[in-house]
Amino acid sequence: MTNSTRNKNTLFSAARNTHNPLPPSSSHPKINRKPELIEHLVSHSKQRTGPQINRKLSEDPVARSKDFPTPYTQNPAPCLPPYFFFRCARARMNSMRVRVLFFGQLKDIVGVAQEDAEISDGARVEDLFERYGRRFPKLTEFRASIAASVNQEYATWRAPLASGDEVAFLPPVSGGQQQTVSADIFQLVREPIHAREIVESLKAPEDGALVVFDGFVRNNFKGQRTLYLEYEAYESMALAKIREIGAHIRKNFSVHRLAIVHRLGRLEIGETSVLIAVSSPHRAAAFDACRYAIDTLKRTVPIWKKEYFAEGAVWAEGEPPTQEPISRPDESTHK
Repeated sequence: MTNSTRNKNTLFSAARNTHNPLPPSSSHPKINRKPELIEHLVSHSKQRTGPQINRKLSEDPVARSKDFPTPYTQNPAPCLPPYFFFRCARARMNSMRVRVLFFGQLKDIVGVAQEDAEISDGARVEDLFERYGRRFPKLTEFRASIAASVNQEYATWRAPLASGDEVAFLPPVSGGQQQTVSADIFQLVREPIHAREIVESLKAPEDGALVVFDGFVRNNFKGQRTLYLEYEAYESMALAKIREIGAHIRKNFSVHRLAIVHRLGRLEIGETSVLIAVSSPHRAAAFDACRYAIDTLKRTVPIWKKEYFAEGAVWAEGEPPTQEPISRPDESTHK
């Protein structure tokens, strides 16, 4: 019997042995990842891995290739047990992909402005940050001063993540100084607006004034008794427009903190529909900025109101959307 025939008989004999699929490569240095070996792995793994994984393995052009470059030809890889492929597939099934953004100093530390990351199902913001902290230890030095956002909304470190989320890690606006920089509040909510809590959060010792506009549901509309209201919005665009209003106020008015919160969904009589609050060292800027915010919001933000009565319901008539604010910034006492 020739050596080639003996090796071939050994190969097919090993294929029938489910406990020891192949002899050690050290005793058979010429056994390589040939098509016969791949077909053996496919048939043997059917007992544990399922048809989808078998199909992927058999269709793998690299696995089915007859000519392998070194070091595969010289040093054949040992045979992997079928459960290895099952575990790899299960890990892929239980993972999800998110987009991660870095800014300022954080971008310099990690070396990229954005990248996609694959994380395990059920991961939270803190888990994602810890993963990058292990890769870039210097990143952990900023942990106490970094803010995180998920899909362009500020999020807590314990916030859960979902596949397709956009997660951003934001360094201190002050450029690393050890002081807390409080963010403005821009929100669309479906729960009751807690005006007192928001107003108290805006107060600061260096301010001398805080002006609040609290718009709430009245009980009548054009002589009819209102039962309740419903607000709906083109939410992504509405939130973007609210942020634009905030950015314009920041640029043109001498204010400290700003909150613009609008309610969506069903509102009962007396419930707050929109809250705008502005804090400033001086009252004139706070009054002017608050007036500018509500007038521009009513004119440019795509939010609609429906009034419900005992006799029926009607959409409230408004003006065509425009990017021009009603109150001009040059009417105000600003910077």
